[in-house]
Amino acid sequence: MSEITTNSKKICFFTGSRAEYGLMRALMKAVQKDPKLELQLIVSGSHLEQNFGNTVQEIEKDGIPISQRLAIETLGDTPQATCAAMAKVIANMGQTLEKFKPDMLIVLGDRFETFAAAAAATVSQVYLVHIHGGELTLGAYDDALRHGITKMSQLHLAATEEYRNRIIQMGEKPETVFNVGSPGVEATKNIQVMSRTELERELDFSLAQPSVIVTYHPETRDTLEPVTVMKDIIKVLDGIDKLRIIFTAANGDAGGREINEVIKEYTNEHPEKSLYVPSLGQHRYFSVLRLVDAMVGNSSSGIIEAASFGLPVVNIGERQKGRVRTKNIIDSPANSKAVQEACERALSADFRQCSGCVTNPYEKENTTFLIMEILQHVDTNITTKDFYDLPSLSFNRVRNEKAK
Repeated sequence: MSEITTNSKKICFFTGSRAEYGLMRALMKAVQKDPKLELQLIVSGSHLEQNFGNTVQEIEKDGIPISQRLAIETLGDTPQATCAAMAKVIANMGQTLEKFKPDMLIVLGDRFETFAAAAAATVSQVYLVHIHGGELTLGAYDDALRHGITKMSQLHLAATEEYRNRIIQMGEKPETVFNVGSPGVEATKNIQVMSRTELERELDFSLAQPSVIVTYHPETRDTLEPVTVMKDIIKVLDGIDKLRIIFTAANGDAGGREINEVIKEYTNEHPEKSLYVPSLGQHRYFSVLRLVDAMVGNSSSGIIEAASFGLPVVNIGERQKGRVRTKNIIDSPANSKAVQEACERALSADFRQCSGCVTNPYEKENTTFLIMEILQHVDTNITTKDFYDLPSLSFNRVRNEKAK
């Protein structure tokens, strides 16, 4: 990689949801503190929607300056509404990138807003950095969006060696693909979690055992209605004796608002044993993961961060199918009988003990430091790239050309 030749480099982040912001938060802070770097932050998507917790407030509370807010105001829970939202992000991002002229744009994951931002960067010829590429989530169209972002990006920061290899398999040059571990997992090691007393006081909710945290997102490639699945989950959990339940909001995918309405209806009727918090924020969220007895739903956090807390996870449906996973995870079909059996197993003493012994494959030392080293030295003037063939494919291509 070429050494940077300017005195400062403008590093722009895009975030459209609470989940990706939490994963990039430490990296943003590191960029903010570096005198040779200029932080730019574009906030969009569910961050700016009241229905999803207006989580832009968490960013403001963290003291990270917001350069631009791109409100997309998704109107409804349909694929058509999602397409309209993506179009708004592309149009607004084009104008914003021209205004700020960043040296690079950093995006994370696979959300539709992120894909739209990456597309705008590609057309605007802005150097694109992708975190958490190479992964599989076969139960959601996010899987295709993630791979699309990979093909638009010049630099890749993967969370495991398996994911790094998959990115290379997709035609990306090995020297542009780095296994840096998961920023979210690194955050679990560095954050000072709250005590039970502090957390219960802040939430105004008792976490007496047994207790679970529930996050369920729509499966965008499933024929099952998300609301039906959510109602089944609630029915199962409601039937477990003395269970305390914390629900967090579904994301902005089609069906997410309906899921949240079902949750709110249940928690309003059963405040003595359940609580709905649209967004806990990273500090409270990790504190909850340390204290509850299990996680239920289909959040990527259950696959990636939960292992660092030794937390049993009931992973429902196909949304996270394909991700590298550990033995603290119980995969369950999206039907009430299977979910009930999985929850009973997850809450058993034997399984909880087993979960406490897992090693997190997404963990790598000094993730933020590794990323900063890469960002500081990469040549952002090179936005074009070749397709990298695997050695065996290259040999066959040359042989075929000679045969002609």
